[in-house]
Amino acid sequence: MKPLTGFGLKSFRVKCWEVLTMINNSVFGKEANMHCSTHSHNYYLELLVEAGIIGTALIILFFIIILKNSYLYLKQYYQTKSAEIYFLIPVIIIFFIEIWPLKSSGSFFTTWNATFFWLYFPLLINFQKD
Repeated sequence: MKPLTGFGLKSFRVKCWEVLTMINNSVFGKEANMHCSTHSHNYYLELLVEAGIIGTALIILFFIIILKNSYLYLKQYYQTKSAEIYFLIPVIIIFFIEIWPLKSSGSFFTTWNATFFWLYFPLLINFQKD
C-alpha cells in the first residue's frame, strides 16, 4: 500500500493483523488459525514494511558506507601493528554478521540483538577517526 515510505516505525504488528484479516476474509471466508508476530524476525523485511523502499535503501547505503570505511581504515593502518587494529577486526566481523540479510533476527529497533548492533556501531565510527 505504501511501498516507498512504509507505514512508520513499529507498525509491523498493526499492519500484520490488518493483512491477516483481509486474507482470512477473502481466501478462507472464515477465521483461520493464523497469528501475527510483533516483528518480522528479519531486519530487512521489517525495514521494508516500516520505512519503505526509500528508508531501507538509505539504511543499507549507510551500512555499506560504514563497512567500506572500516575496510579502508584496516587496509591503511594494518601494517602499523597498533593494538587498536586487533580490537577493530572483531567489531567489524560482528557488525557484518549482524547485518547479514539472510539471518533471522529480532526487531531492528527494540530487541536484544538490536542493542548489540547499536553498541557496535559507535565503536566502528570511533575507530575510523584519526
